Amino acid sequence: MFDAEDIFSLRGIGDPMADEVVLAEVRGDSTHGAASILAALTNSLRDLDDSPVVAGWVNRVESTPPWIDDEMVARGQDVFAEWSLDIVTSLFCASLPFAYAAAQGVEVLERISLLADPKTVARRIAETGQMLLDVSEQGALAPGGRGHRTARIVRLLHAVIRVRLTMTTPPSSANPASVPWDSEVFGVPINQEDLLGTLLSFTSVVFRAFDNMGIPFELEAQESYLQLWAAIGDLLGIASAEFVVRPADAEALTDLIAKELHAPSVAGFHLMDVLMGEMEISMPWGLRKLPRTLVRHLGGDQVADILGVESSAWWGGLLPALAALNRVTDHFPSGRAVLQAPSRLLGRSMIRMWIDRSILGEGPNVHIGTHMISRLGLHTVADGSVIGLRGRLRGHRRAVRLRRRQRATHPPVSTGARSPGSLLFEES
Repeated sequence: MFDAEDIFSLRGIGDPMADEVVLAEVRGDSTHGAASILAALTNSLRDLDDSPVVAGWVNRVESTPPWIDDEMVARGQDVFAEWSLDIVTSLFCASLPFAYAAAQGVEVLERISLLADPKTVARRIAETGQMLLDVSEQGALAPGGRGHRTARIVRLLHAVIRVRLTMTTPPSSANPASVPWDSEVFGVPINQEDLLGTLLSFTSVVFRAFDNMGIPFELEAQESYLQLWAAIGDLLGIASAEFVVRPADAEALTDLIAKELHAPSVAGFHLMDVLMGEMEISMPWGLRKLPRTLVRHLGGDQVADILGVESSAWWGGLLPALAALNRVTDHFPSGRAVLQAPSRLLGRSMIRMWIDRSILGEGPNVHIGTHMISRLGLHTVADGSVIGLRGRLRGHRRAVRLRRRQRATHPPVSTGARSPGSLLFEES
């Protein structure tokens, strides 16, 4: 088991196997600059073109560690199938805020996501959600499966980012990504500590969110879900993934990482502001404050305060009582469905927004199977060929909300007003 010193030592370790693949490309091409080589690799990873390096890496089959239990991994995927909407909601309202509160690790996201353009961050949020769906389907982690391919792509993309950020480049205030990376302050970009923290944010932080919703997540379900994500973590190059397969160990590691890494930061504040905007834009009329309320309820006030999340809606104080009632009515599906409606509404609204944007060409392509669409009650078609009346109405509502948000974060110069959001855009 890790202690604080062990955890800190992980900040100096990246992913040697994946890093060497990228460095070999940079060293082996004398006709192009390193920046253009890395850009080409990034495009190949996103578009899955015919790059032999990308194809070879994605299709490479490596031995499975002996501690991975395939049956438990499959049961973990069943757990996701049963609780998918609640897990998606936990991702947005607890997992991502937990990750954004890590002041050192979130610096990578500021450099790469180019926070001056919220659309770029919104794309990455959607891609994170897509990865969650990809890896959670039965059989997805087998070589050739969508989840296996997605994890391999993400792992190599992380290596590209590490090499890109640590290249020697002249400082430029116009492009924060070109400012030399300070490994003494931040550690290696996307290092093993940050990767472990992300793995925990997708597992034990989800369990805590479930507890705050009043959902009894049994020990067997936790163990299966941890096995699933430990297997995913291994595919992502997380060397210590084995240490999260036991709920008690995962819980202790989560507390340790939060104590060591959580602190206020401009980057964390800004990323949370963009995430909150995405969630608020997706909400039905009258429920704009639901996201901030659920972030505080599911992720906790401590993380929310670090990230500058606004206060809950007036009815937020009722959620702990609803959670307590949920524990009592858990054996009555109809009662459980009513009490979990707020959290499931948020998860469903976010997924619908990804699908709508994908159909309209306004975001990354979203791949959700027919079975998943039916189970989530998304009221759309699997091939994304039509958007329908509901989709058009949702698009109109989001456009109205977006214009209001843009006016709020970028007030007219003549007023002399400044919002926290506008100051952050100026700082970046």
